[in-house]
Amino acid sequence: MGSAVNLTEDQLAIKAMVANFAKRELADAAFKPETDEQYTARLKRLARQGLLGMTAPVEHGGGGLSYFDALLAVEEMARWDPRSAHEMHTNGTGTASHLWVLGTSEQQERWLRPICEGRMRCAIAMTEPEAGSAATEMTTTATLAEDGDSYCLNGGKIFISGGKHADIFVTYARFGSPPFADGGRSIGALIVERDTPGFSILRNDHNMADEDQAQLLFDNCVVPKFNVLVDGNAFGRLIRIYNRNRLSGVAQALGMAAASYEDALRHMQTRRQFGRELADFQGLQWMLADMAIQLNACRATLYQACQTGPDGELDPLQVSMAKVFVAETCVRVCDMAIQLFGGYGYMAESPVNQRYRRVRGTAIYGGTMQIHRNMVAARVLGRRNDQRRR
Repeated sequence: MGSAVNLTEDQLAIKAMVANFAKRELADAAFKPETDEQYTARLKRLARQGLLGMTAPVEHGGGGLSYFDALLAVEEMARWDPRSAHEMHTNGTGTASHLWVLGTSEQQERWLRPICEGRMRCAIAMTEPEAGSAATEMTTTATLAEDGDSYCLNGGKIFISGGKHADIFVTYARFGSPPFADGGRSIGALIVERDTPGFSILRNDHNMADEDQAQLLFDNCVVPKFNVLVDGNAFGRLIRIYNRNRLSGVAQALGMAAASYEDALRHMQTRRQFGRELADFQGLQWMLADMAIQLNACRATLYQACQTGPDGELDPLQVSMAKVFVAETCVRVCDMAIQLFGGYGYMAESPVNQRYRRVRGTAIYGGTMQIHRNMVAARVLGRRNDQRRR
């Protein structure tokens, strides 16, 4: 199925390069268990292909691609190997964007180049036990030490994707000392390195897609001042960067949903019941038609949201609209693929089953559907998006 928009020759070449590489080196093992050694080797293969840090500055090892071009690569990879698409997201179009947007040249050289070369992995640490959708209620604090050269970090984070392998954590925290004013005016971000004294990974859980999600503890964790990306009063700026994370997440969902549709299409044309191909039954034809229509609409919505303005920023309204529409629609498409496969699709090792379990998370992380609907409603009504009880 073709694109919802006309892509340039260069963009089509990017997609073809990703597809050829993935089919050649990744697709066969995409849904099989992986050892830590295999993970490390796969990360290095992605780096050699130039698929990590695709939007990062060339002078620090990145690819210098536009955000849209990089998302096309993430979407294409998700069709063949969802795990590698997630690495491209975390170490490129999503989390790592904090480094190249906010980081100094010295910080980028220290952390961004190793990320682009596959020698280092990053994760984002934002969610807390009492601060999920209500992100501005986070309580992790970064207090300037007496020597003035470091910050003392205290608090905890949960549901940190990739925490098992991450070397650095882009950590959101409140800068200063309590009491803090309501909202995000004191929130900033800093880099916490894995071996920092006072930092520990308490446990590593797994979600329904069998992805690792870590619980972090900062107990008088001393972080050098050098590691600070922005020291408070920056939540709005951080969320504008995090919008890249949101769209990169649903780009993965779109790639996975498209792959499940294509698998279902082939299955319908080869599986026979009652002496006929499944594709002969009109009720099933309509399901395929709905899947094709919905995926086409998803591409149009996502690609529109990926366009940056003159200031290089994404439009928050378009981001929230795309987050809701693409995430929910891709969940439906993946669910229909399982239905079309019947018992085969319901088996745990089935690719359509595994994709569904991954795609389902996009309706939760990066802001739930309900939160993003609140954001859209606030924009169209011209009201402030504040959910606190008065």
